[in-house]
Amino acid sequence: MLRVVFIVALAGVPAAAQPPDLPAPPRAPSGQAAGRNREVVSGLIEALRDLDPDVRQHSAIALAAIGPEAIPALIQVLTDKIKERRAAAAYALGQMGEAARDAMPSLLTVLKDDDAAVRRSAAQAISRIVSSDIGAGRVSVKPLPALTTPRSNSPVPANSPPTPLDEKPK
Repeated sequence: MLRVVFIVALAGVPAAAQPPDLPAPPRAPSGQAAGRNREVVSGLIEALRDLDPDVRQHSAIALAAIGPEAIPALIQVLTDKIKERRAAAAYALGQMGEAARDAMPSLLTVLKDDDAAVRRSAAQAISRIVSSDIGAGRVSVKPLPALTTPRSNSPVPANSPPTPLDEKPK
């Protein structure tokens, strides 16, 4: 059932965002597409529960392609009890870039999630949203000053490996 919903969902997805092994679905007339998107979003949100990571990923890509109409549902999924759903929702929001700016407060909260994969997906989503600001010239990026270690106060070379977080300074 979920795979059928997924294939139907691709009707509103641009061909570039679709997996290469699927044929391009027929395009729905624009008047029908808006009404169908609610059903599609609901089906894709449910597909984020699938045990298969590929189904979750492609569902997230389809949600991202639907765009702003999917954002409220994705924000709601960020608080789901199932970690894979939270991670997939954050991933989908990140794929939207600038369009998902309204999800930023929820994504910042998800950075404190107990699961590392969920936090990583949220961080990536935030990065993609903020990167769209940098690309548009709305934010200037300055190089970071040289970092210092707690042991020596000497600059850390850029190519040095990171210090493990559980290692205590001597």
